[in-house]
Amino acid sequence: MWKDRQLGVLVHDILKNLAKNIIRPIYRRSCMILLGLTKVGRDAYVHHTVHVESPRNINLGDGVHVHYGSELRAGSNGHISLGGGCRIGPNAMIIASKGQVVMGPNGYVGPYSILRGDGGYLLEIMY
Repeated sequence: MWKDRQLGVLVHDILKNLAKNIIRPIYRRSCMILLGLTKVGRDAYVHHTVHVESPRNINLGDGVHVHYGSELRAGSNGHISLGGGCRIGPNAMIIASKGQVVMGPNGYVGPYSILRGDGGYLLEIMY
């Protein structure tokens, strides 16, 4: 009986590691591909509900997390660049229609915040 229990625990651990190390990264990367994001660093995460406009003008560094309901709108003449380790809270908006928003490493945008880099201006946030 204890051997059956050990086998069950072993199978559970194998499935848990499989989900964590193989399935989750594939799911996360496929979400970013579906959103059109191509300039993305290692271990970056963008929730599937994030609204992305002009994905070719958006750069995400290593370990960037963009949480649910957020918006990344670069526009045709704008540019958004998030450094490594940045966190974008739920329902936050980063808009750069004709300007730039550049965030240094380990930056944080809180929930429901709005950052705008419009009109040819550069909004640079460094920590």
